[in-house]
Amino acid sequence: MGLPQPRPMAAAPQGSRPTPVATRPRLFDYLFLFLGIGVSALLADVGGLRAIPSQIDVSAFVASFARIFPFLLFLPLGIVLFWPMFYFNQKLLGRQRELTSGEWLLGLAWLVGLLYSIWLLWRGLGTLPEFMSSSDFKNGVLMGYVIFMASMGGLAFLLYVIGLIGRWVLPWTHTFGLALLLWPLAPLGLWWLSGMKLE
Repeated sequence: MGLPQPRPMAAAPQGSRPTPVATRPRLFDYLFLFLGIGVSALLADVGGLRAIPSQIDVSAFVASFARIFPFLLFLPLGIVLFWPMFYFNQKLLGRQRELTSGEWLLGLAWLVGLLYSIWLLWRGLGTLPEFMSSSDFKNGVLMGYVIFMASMGGLAFLLYVIGLIGRWVLPWTHTFGLALLLWPLAPLGLWWLSGMKLE
């Protein structure tokens, strides 16, 4: 009596999409991450944003938080600017999956962050047109960007909850992008609780 022959595996139907494969960050991704943090520190300093405690006599923690608040708020900005590098690095390694909802959201943040960074650097060089150099214009741009970051953080949280329910296999840039967009909510929340003023 012979051994049973294994059944041949059914061929995948033509035109079907390949099963998504989880990706992971590589060496150059980490290098771009650290470079982005450095860019964030530069943009936070060039931006000239200051957090002023509401009281003169404050604790050492509040005073330290006020000094580093601009960097904490803009921490994701420099990293987001390198979002195309994170994506194209995956493409070079054979990624076939299309952009996820979180990556599309990160792409929108990249576009707005790029325009805001150009304005910050332009302003830091002191060559802005007169109407763009006023304090009112600066405060309007800053508040618009803060509102944008808060809105993106809310959308990122919603996508994260949906991802927990769906449990799909997603590239690392999806979850990483959601974390970048969620981060500004933390310093903004502490700023709101502390009652500090922004200048």
